[in-house]
Amino acid sequence: MVVRLAAALASAGLATPAAMAALFGEIGGVIASAVTASVASQSASSVVMHQVNLKQVTKDLTSSHALKSYAIAGASAGIIFKS
Repeated sequence: MVVRLAAALASAGLATPAAMAALFGEIGGVIASAVTASVASQSASSVVMHQVNLKQVTKDLTSSHALKSYAIAGASAGIIFKS
């Protein structure tokens, strides 16, 4: 239940590929969708791990490790889309 709630709050229903493609173009939509999914996944696991301590969740989501993983998710999606 908590995981679903965190994922829904993180994406706010805007992470659909069609919505992202409309906002950012075809490849931008793919990249944005991958990054949004990565953030939603990290949010859900962080909420569970830190028992809804929002200060620690925010710290996790903005850590250098998390930002690198978001960048890797976007780059991977872009590379796979282009090939």
